[in-house]
Amino acid sequence: MKIQINISVRNPQWYWKEDDYQKTWISINGDKEAKYLPSVTFGFDADIKEYRKPELNQHTFKFTNAELMDAENPITQEVTLDDLDVTEFIDAEGSSYVIVSKSILHHVMAAQNKGRGKFYWYYYINEDAEYVRFKTNIWLSKDHFETLVAHVPNLEFG
Repeated sequence: MKIQINISVRNPQWYWKEDDYQKTWISINGDKEAKYLPSVTFGFDADIKEYRKPELNQHTFKFTNAELMDAENPITQEVTLDDLDVTEFIDAEGSSYVIVSKSILHHVMAAQNKGRGKFYWYYYINEDAEYVRFKTNIWLSKDHFETLVAHVPNLEFG
């Protein structure tokens, strides 16, 4: 199956409060304000065979010193973080992950379009959360990111 991922941050300018005023506000301003900012959409090129959501809510990040990448036994540093929403997508070549800190996550939703054979995953980040987009598929709370930096001081990301 083909997987498309969308990770979006709720726009604080959008009126999120649940009351009668919301309906009026949305009808007047809803088409002028984007609900989610910023947002990223990407897919996995490989045909995904299955997906898993580990029960432990943790992930071990592995970092290798770039200068030692060609060495026979490069030094790898591991940092395990807890309280993460981890989804592992498995294909014939291996695994790909989407990782989001639970403390910044508002909601996760999955949907399937059987006619097109696609599966969609939507991750919504709270509008007032302090987060770092570590990689396209990894969004961490500021605290989680600072923990990584404390363990791996020369950390490069993007």
